[in-house]
Amino acid sequence: MTRATTIVSAIAASLLLAACFLIPGKFASTLDVKRDGAFTFAYKGEIVLVTPASLRQPTPPDTVLPTCFGPVPGAPSVPPQQPGQGPNVAMRTFRSGQRPCTPEETAKRTADAVATRQREGEQMAKIIGMDPSNDSAMRDYAVQLSKQAGWRSVTYRGNGVFEVDFEQSGRLDRDFVFPLLPKSSVIVPFVVIRKRSDGGVLVSAPGYRSAPAEAFMKGIRAETGTATKPLAPPANGPQGSFIITSDIVPLTNNTEDGPSRNGSRTRLTWSVTPGSDKIPETLIPLGH
Repeated sequence: MTRATTIVSAIAASLLLAACFLIPGKFASTLDVKRDGAFTFAYKGEIVLVTPASLRQPTPPDTVLPTCFGPVPGAPSVPPQQPGQGPNVAMRTFRSGQRPCTPEETAKRTADAVATRQREGEQMAKIIGMDPSNDSAMRDYAVQLSKQAGWRSVTYRGNGVFEVDFEQSGRLDRDFVFPLLPKSSVIVPFVVIRKRSDGGVLVSAPGYRSAPAEAFMKGIRAETGTATKPLAPPANGPQGSFIITSDIVPLTNNTEDGPSRNGSRTRLTWSVTPGSDKIPETLIPLGH
């Protein structure tokens, strides 16, 4: 391995440890925009915290013995094969490179796994303000979050899943981002509303597509050329709908069926599934 590859792999490992994402689970989300810039945004359903640990392939069942490699620590050396004799069991095991772990090796692996989870939890707490491996801390975080403006209710259900009811109204005289979390320095936004200099607003929903966490992990493996730890898709992918209503006809949108009309109001609808690869987007000209 070259020095450059080593550096890239080290950076990637750091990113994998720090990488955590909030993604939608099952949800319904709406946005109403009025001509004068008044708006109401709502999100009701699941928000799922995805971490490197949750993306790793599940460990084998307890009924399957852990596999170790090489000679058993402290065991006598394998006697050389005598002429005319077939390879003994120890030699076959050594040549295959696999054998059941000893109790001491199993205990050390368990202790190492616990220590790794603890280190990752401490890193997550520094980055996002909560330790995903600590259910009590996650429930406390849900209580803390429910005290923030717009979060009408937040319940932690376990396995990284929050059940939330969020609604916020205001005026689009500045940018709007959802979700914003206390003590968090990293975020992949579900919805972003950007104010433009011409008075319009660009609404985009990068979180309402196929899970950004999985795409990020694939990117890490592609950049480094390594896949030392197999990764599985998030267990809870986005599944729901995003509906925008307005008394203004949008200038652009990328819905499948285009806008529908109900009297003087326009409605845009995006269906979101775990396989969605399109970022919902529309441009609305305020004041027109």
